[in-house]
Amino acid sequence: MERERYYCGYARVSTKGQKLDVQIDKIQKFCDYKEINCRMFSEQASAVKDRPVFETLIKDIDSFEGLIVTKLDRLGRSVQQLNSIYLHLKDKNKPLIIIDQNIDTTKTEGKLMFQMLSVIAEFERDIIRDRLHSGQKFSGKYGGRHKKELPKETIIEHYKKGASYEWLSNTFNVSKNTIYRRLKEWGILKTHEHEKRN
Repeated sequence: MERERYYCGYARVSTKGQKLDVQIDKIQKFCDYKEINCRMFSEQASAVKDRPVFETLIKDIDSFEGLIVTKLDRLGRSVQQLNSIYLHLKDKNKPLIIIDQNIDTTKTEGKLMFQMLSVIAEFERDIIRDRLHSGQKFSGKYGGRHKKELPKETIIEHYKKGASYEWLSNTFNVSKNTIYRRLKEWGILKTHEHEKRN
């Protein structure tokens, strides 16, 4: 009798205050819809630091049919990091599925989309950091301790596009609470959204 094969689903949050439930539920519903078996792995770890659970499942990827995540930033933060994961999976002939971006690397357009989004994601973070750095230099030039300047329109634009609190806080180098407070101050955040978005 042939052994039943599973995809591995991976969910990650950066801090203890964040919830894994949304990612896990989305992956499980996706697998149910596609009628594929899935075994979930999750952890609380930063994308730029050690991720023991992720490192283990990547090393053991031969035991699975492929890898499923909800968003690109669950995998990594830089083009180099993302490309390394993609090439490892490609070498093992294992597909990568990213639900929110509708990426499936078994398809030609999926491979292209993954590479394009990886570059765009890093490019956007670099631009935002440059703007933020310029704003901090301008503010510091005149001395005094002021409330940290943040690019309001840029943050709002990315938030409305679905950016997570984690992504915003890492990109703008502030805490998640700061992002949350500013969105409330700007009249953007609805009371029920804080719990729903990581």
